[in-house]
Amino acid sequence: MVKLVAQLNKVARSQPFHFLVYAAAAFQVYKIALDRSAYCGGMFLLTAAIGCQFTKNRALCLLAGLVVTNFVVGCSKIVEGLSQEECEEQGQIYDEAADACIDPVPI
Repeated sequence: MVKLVAQLNKVARSQPFHFLVYAAAAFQVYKIALDRSAYCGGMFLLTAAIGCQFTKNRALCLLAGLVVTNFVVGCSKIVEGLSQEECEEQGQIYDEAADACIDPVPI
């Protein structure tokens, strides 16, 4: 168990891990901005801030925010395989290229 914790600490301090988490966090923030979801944005920031109270590693803080917003809160919903009629019934727009329903973006 001690070796496993030592290995995880070594990975968490590595430069590629930092870049990977920073890139994932940037994509998450971009998606939250596109969805205009204040709730998801607030949960991401709040979870990252709380995570930073427990560790000085900023990548782990952002990783906590990513895990909570994606898996606990469920801010990343993707609905695929619906027909155009089913999308319109839900008040969404059918995107042929992605074969998925997307929320209409107000201008």
